[in-house]
Amino acid sequence: VLVGGFVAIVRSLTAMAVIDGCTNYGEVKVTCEKVAGNGSNRPINASYAGVVANVVSGDSEKHLKIVDCANEADISVSFTPDPSGAQALVSGAGGIIGMSVVLSATGGGYGSVAGDSYYLEIDGCLNNGNITNSLVSSGGSNELNKAFSGGIAGIIHGKKASHAKITGCSNYGAVCCYEGTAYKRAALSTVCGGLLGCGAFVDMEDCIVSSPSVGTLKRQSYAVSAGVGILHQSFTMKGCKFYADLKMICSTDFTEKNWSLGFTLSTNSKNGNTTGASLAGSTITDCSFGGTLSTNETTVKNDSDATTFGTILNRTFTASDCEVYIASESYGKNEVAISGSSYWNGK
Repeated sequence: VLVGGFVAIVRSLTAMAVIDGCTNYGEVKVTCEKVAGNGSNRPINASYAGVVANVVSGDSEKHLKIVDCANEADISVSFTPDPSGAQALVSGAGGIIGMSVVLSATGGGYGSVAGDSYYLEIDGCLNNGNITNSLVSSGGSNELNKAFSGGIAGIIHGKKASHAKITGCSNYGAVCCYEGTAYKRAALSTVCGGLLGCGAFVDMEDCIVSSPSVGTLKRQSYAVSAGVGILHQSFTMKGCKFYADLKMICSTDFTEKNWSLGFTLSTNSKNGNTTGASLAGSTITDCSFGGTLSTNETTVKNDSDATTFGTILNRTFTASDCEVYIASESYGKNEVAISGSSYWNGK
């Protein structure tokens, strides 16, 4: 299921392809019930965006470049996977691109973690629309369904030798996770990022996020960040400014403290990093961070289908503590070199 404001899918490129100066004003609103399998052992791909839904082609010589494009409309999607099928549903929603990734055979590990995907460039693009990527449980206790939301893109996985590039892009819209009916695996299913939902082998430079809301307090989420919801492989951030009102219901063991101002890594105290994930060699240089956080005081169990979450704590990040929360507290390694960071009030 692929829906884009201008293009549904880009594939089999034989030369450079450029989308330049396009603006989407049309709302993308999709509801799918009982999404069935496609007969392969790969996850079902569902991508939605204001410009290009899905990109499945691209290297350093022949790739897609999106320049000076904008999305001014809301992107809102929801899914109910077919509980009779074993396949996972992996969905990406973003203001400019929905998804660009090679999905793993099982869908585990939040898509392609260790391997290469596609090179592309997003330059000078803007999102003012609200992005919502909502995934309804299929009822399975071990389901692998995952939904990624990002102001600019849902999922971008580049190549190790040629990172995908997001340059001079801005998001001023809200980014929302699942808010539907309570279900037991909510905590493992949804990821939100003010700029990017999920990334690997990606370089971000001179980007801005000033978002009124990233995340939700209505259901559990996996990860929430003003910058990138989850990063799996090496990346760079340079000269970026991230500010958002973060909202997250955390879950015991799986998503405790999986919120951040800059990035999270799929990691936690009990279960460790996603298999194959490594941020070695990554850098964050001369970036600014700020925002607020609302989160539950007492975490709920991952398999809880609760609809209330007790006391909600609120905090405002300041110049004295914003640098502490560039990475999520759940991130326990020192692979990312951070320098020249400062506070930003979002204005």
